[in-house]
Amino acid sequence: METSRASLGVRTNQFGFNITGTSKIVVVVEASTNLANPVWLPLATNTLTGGSAYFSLHINTPIILTFTFFRGDLRTSLMRKERESG
Repeated sequence: METSRASLGVRTNQFGFNITGTSKIVVVVEASTNLANPVWLPLATNTLTGGSAYFSLHINTPIILTFTFFRGDLRTSLMRKERESG
């Protein structure tokens, strides 16, 4: 999983970025205010359709003003359930 620098930033009052990786992987975008002692809060769950997904939040969303650090967390247990069901 990776992000593209070209897609990272603010566009039309939205902060966002592309997430790319293996198709159908579930990625949870999380945010934290502190990397030394992080508490990660989930913001969105995305399935990489066709190997990519776009994450964005309006720039006036309080979370954007508060949170500085973002990460994507692969949800392998959800991937296993999808494979088993179909």
